Amino acid sequence: MKIGEERFNPNHGADGKFISGGGTKHAPDLGGGIGGGDSGNSIDKSEKSGIIKKRPKPQKIGINEKTRLSHQIATEYPNLKPGTKIHNYSNRNHFYRFTVNGFGSYSFKYKIPIDGNEDFIRKIRKKG
Repeated sequence: MKIGEERFNPNHGADGKFISGGGTKHAPDLGGGIGGGDSGNSIDKSEKSGIIKKRPKPQKIGINEKTRLSHQIATEYPNLKPGTKIHNYSNRNHFYRFTVNGFGSYSFKYKIPIDGNEDFIRKIRKKG
């Protein structure tokens, strides 16, 4: 005598696990993915592998920092003409890229920490 009755549920795969997308059937998990077993075919995405390198996210520049940088740039480069783009300005531990609006007025495009982003900064400087 059969106690339970098997029913088809479009929200569950052949292995009984919940699947998204309604009646979409997926292949069973063989491992190697996120949280799965090690199949030996996975890609090492760690920083040390060098395979996948994320582009650094530019940081915001505060008002006080803009003022400090504007004074330092005006002191170091007093003859910059409006419209000039500077691709290689480093100050303290950060790399900056900016455009000159006028004497003492600058539009900053990037503020990136130098440590760990040397390759990306080198590419920006080459584009110059």
